[in-house]
Amino acid sequence: MDLHVIRVAAVVLAIAGAAPAPSLAEPALSASQWSIVELGGKRVRGIATLNFTRLRWLGLETPCGAFWGWYRQSGPALKIHVTRQRYAPGPLCQGIDYQLLLGRVRSYQAEGDGLVFANEQGKIIARLARTK
Repeated sequence: MDLHVIRVAAVVLAIAGAAPAPSLAEPALSASQWSIVELGGKRVRGIATLNFTRLRWLGLETPCGAFWGWYRQSGPALKIHVTRQRYAPGPLCQGIDYQLLLGRVRSYQAEGDGLVFANEQGKIIARLARTK
């Protein structure tokens, strides 16, 4: 084998080994539905479903009523703004302020088959499981 070919192969392998491993892609949010299983450190009793649309709108059905709003995503950065709500307080609300807590979301990442939402300091605000 030619010495030049061996050197070129060694350089290519060295460069490939030095390249950073590709990061896992964030799960696509558009056109997806998630169940909120934990919010603000509390397990959510009852069904709390978050729907993300392709048009950057979101809908949230909770034991406390329905909420609507929009979201902005860029890579792992995520901002949620709840603009309207139909609030129906009841025993399943558990004192959870969905609008306030979701308004603090600044990033998200995959966690197993689900997602976690975090605030600016990286503290986990919510855990979600995919439903669709």
